[in-house]
Amino acid sequence: SYNDRQQLTTTVYPDGLRSTREYDERGRLTAETSRTGETTRYRYDNPDSELPTGIVDATGSSRTIRRNRYGQMVAFTDCSGYETRYEYNRFGQMTAVHREEGLSVYRTYNTRGLLVSQKEGQGRETRYDYNEAGDLTTITGPDGSRTETQYDGRGKAIATTRGGLTRRMAYDAAGRVTQLTNENGSHSGFTWDVLDRLTEQTGFDGRTQRYGYDLAGQMVRSEDGDLVTLWHYDESGRLTHRTVNGEPAERWQYDERGWLTEVSHLSEGLRVAVQYGYDNKGRLTGERQTVSDPQTGEVLWAHETQQEYSAQGLANRLKPDGLPPVEWLTCGSGYLAGMKLGDRPLVEYTRDRLHREVQRRFGSDSLPESYELTTTYTPGGQLQQQHLTLPQLDREYGYDEGGRLVRISGPQQTREYRYSEAGRLTGVHTTAANLDITLPYATDPAGNRLPDPEFYPESSSMVWADNRITEDMQYRYRYDRYGRLTEKTDRIPEGVIRMHDERTHRYDYDNQHRLVRYVRTQYGETQAEGRYIYDPTGRRVGKRVWKREPVHWSETRTELSARPYETWYGWEGDRLATIRTQQRRVQTVYAPGSFTPLLRVETENTELAKTRHRSLAEKLEQEGSGDGEAVQFPAALRAMLDRLEDELRRDAVSEASRAWLTQCGLTAEQMKNQLEPRPEPERKVHLYHCDHRGLPLALISPANTVAWRAEYDEWGNLLGEENPEHLEQLIRLPGQQYDDESGLYYNRHRYYSPGLGRYITQDPIGLEGGWNLYTYPLNPVTEIDPQGLAPSTFGTIFGPAMAGTFSGVDSVAHLPESERQSTLNDFSKMRGMYNPLSDYVFGWAVGAPVGSLVAIFGPAASAGKVLAGSVVSCLSNVTYQAIENEKINYKDVIWAGLTGGLAPGRTIIENGLIAMGTTYLNKGDTPGAVTGSGIGAVASGLLGKVPFLSNIFGDYATGLVSEGIGDNVEKANSEGSKK
Repeated sequence: SYNDRQQLTTTVYPDGLRSTREYDERGRLTAETSRTGETTRYRYDNPDSELPTGIVDATGSSRTIRRNRYGQMVAFTDCSGYETRYEYNRFGQMTAVHREEGLSVYRTYNTRGLLVSQKEGQGRETRYDYNEAGDLTTITGPDGSRTETQYDGRGKAIATTRGGLTRRMAYDAAGRVTQLTNENGSHSGFTWDVLDRLTEQTGFDGRTQRYGYDLAGQMVRSEDGDLVTLWHYDESGRLTHRTVNGEPAERWQYDERGWLTEVSHLSEGLRVAVQYGYDNKGRLTGERQTVSDPQTGEVLWAHETQQEYSAQGLANRLKPDGLPPVEWLTCGSGYLAGMKLGDRPLVEYTRDRLHREVQRRFGSDSLPESYELTTTYTPGGQLQQQHLTLPQLDREYGYDEGGRLVRISGPQQTREYRYSEAGRLTGVHTTAANLDITLPYATDPAGNRLPDPEFYPESSSMVWADNRITEDMQYRYRYDRYGRLTEKTDRIPEGVIRMHDERTHRYDYDNQHRLVRYVRTQYGETQAEGRYIYDPTGRRVGKRVWKREPVHWSETRTELSARPYETWYGWEGDRLATIRTQQRRVQTVYAPGSFTPLLRVETENTELAKTRHRSLAEKLEQEGSGDGEAVQFPAALRAMLDRLEDELRRDAVSEASRAWLTQCGLTAEQMKNQLEPRPEPERKVHLYHCDHRGLPLALISPANTVAWRAEYDEWGNLLGEENPEHLEQLIRLPGQQYDDESGLYYNRHRYYSPGLGRYITQDPIGLEGGWNLYTYPLNPVTEIDPQGLAPSTFGTIFGPAMAGTFSGVDSVAHLPESERQSTLNDFSKMRGMYNPLSDYVFGWAVGAPVGSLVAIFGPAASAGKVLAGSVVSCLSNVTYQAIENEKINYKDVIWAGLTGGLAPGRTIIENGLIAMGTTYLNKGDTPGAVTGSGIGAVASGLLGKVPFLSNIFGDYATGLVSEGIGDNVEKANSEGSKK
């Protein structure tokens, strides 16, 4: 609805939730209340200005803005009183930003208004050159490295070169990309129909995929070799089920409000389902994974996580399955200050004036010395030193002129890193007592690993044209038509007599290209076998492993175990939270918004058995009614009683619960007397001490002793381990889990081979993760890939003076829409330039249409109605960014494709994204954002985390233009988790 001035006042969403806006007598926005109930208020000091000078968010934190006479922001003071200052030239272009802790960035422009230089306060400068048409042609880094881009007569990028490596693109007369040529000279092709929909895609290895659409533009058929997938929708256009070669696959269920409530399928003959719960504001409150026998209905494994929100809407309390609640303590508007496990404070944080972590403390105050990690940063904002009360774990970091990490030093060893001009890791030099060794890493132009040139001089001229490595110094490899590794066999060097003792590793997959069976044979006998179970979103929830064991303790003869060793896995979104074996349960608590493990909690199964007790709901059901007969409560009543029990045990009964009890003629005290004692099992709690990437280096006990310690190479291979307490620590690089039977690392969406430093199957999101569908980041020193999809850098540690430091996000995210656009336009002029070679960006710069299906959805994905509009939207987005903003952000293009294709309504978003698997739902809002209705706020398995927007062209998109839609989305998710 609208007021008399035709200003929007109320929006009611299909699920019944609403958002509101309030205005003063001058028509200026004074308050915004989101659909989840959080209110942001605006203050205006100048009665004649429509630009706010004060913002108070839902947490009660206030921010102030100072402006020049033209209304441009010249100072922004955050909720902690810390100030950011902005400078402009006479044309209104932002020329400098000054942050706390002495961090500054400067920009200069040419007479045409184009950015030509960006310089940090420490003197590192990046320069930009253009052709006569204003196209960016050259980027020169602080170290002299150059990235060059060539354009055709229509201004389309046709070639980009960096470090001597060139990628090329070709287009048809309609401007649609028809061919990509990678650094090896291999080609990938694309075919389109008259409506600009992708109908056929051929990869660099010749793998061909085809797509078909119905009259409504929904993708209803996809072909991948002999795999034919049919997609089915309901009358609202929501995806309901999918079949592969006529066999049922995933099935999606929704409630009357359109919110996704369950996804299910069969995996290894078992029914695996994921259920989602919401509060009355549409926020995700719980996720439950179950594995059951479809014949008997027996539940073999169940795992549930719940989360609660503060009065300000912050998801600050997590309830892991089988653990006391994890409570995140925050300061200001959500900066992490500490965490508690149940009533036990475990971790405390201290932050500087940029809100960066400068100290972390773990342990008990009663101990004379507890774990304390002190972190310092360089004047440019990069990680400089980590000092601990355990000095053997200290680390110092060194950088070159280009800002690349070139040295990590510790008390026991120093590692120095070398890079190619293209930014790839080419060598590691390690020095320590009695050790001085250099390990080279060579790749072909497309990034495929090559044998050590010291032993194989001819490898310097080798290329893997199809990106499939068929042999290295240890093994020979075979692949199937889908590019999946199917066999790995010991390589027998020439001249060596074959003894028939070589090992053979075989890999089998399901129709979603997920590894479901691994077998290792030697001497003609099976040595180990593993079978793997997945939920409908692609997360591994179980495995069964058979190992060769002695027949009897007195014999040397062995045979495969009759019964498998079972392991079950429980998830918190995309993060593996629980591992349950036949002996124990190991649970991991992660740092908010990241894949870096924070706490490890181990509980023996014998201890878990001691904790069994009746819940309040179970007790009331079993004791029954007045005549003593047992009763069965409805699910809704059981949920209310479970919530009440939790509040009673915390002595924090809410007003809503008290009102409900009053209506029932009961009191909280009466109900508390009904609670049965809940014994606490004995648990081992350890703090993870990780490197700058999130790779665990040590486990620290509350008494500040090292319970476990390990050393790894840059690709995550374990080099050495000290384990005095015999702990099983299986986490490797962020998002990875070590499998002992195969030696592979499970990496959420696929499996990583640490020996090869790459994946064994192709990227499920296709070109969006990079042109080479197998590679792990080629600079693993400063990049990670926690979901097995696409590389990401550690923004809080690396990157130009830290991610977000000069972005203006803090100041812009809280502005009303009426001003946000103009302010963001100023920011966009100083955000930096388009780097055409980046694996992130380059897949989008080739010409928009690829992004709509190829790069976004990857193999066998469902585009639904997305493609119809996304082609044009992607194209216009790339053109606008490259020519107007001098920058292309691949995530913006993704969102342009989504917004273009999703104009008809929210349900199309579900169609396009659920097909790749939904993980996080209704994660929460950012200030001023309108979170979409239906299946929630964030879907995983496509691009990581992607909000569902009910008004995709409205409030949210408007507020995210300059900073980059994708960047804001990630920041919003990260900050929301921290809050």
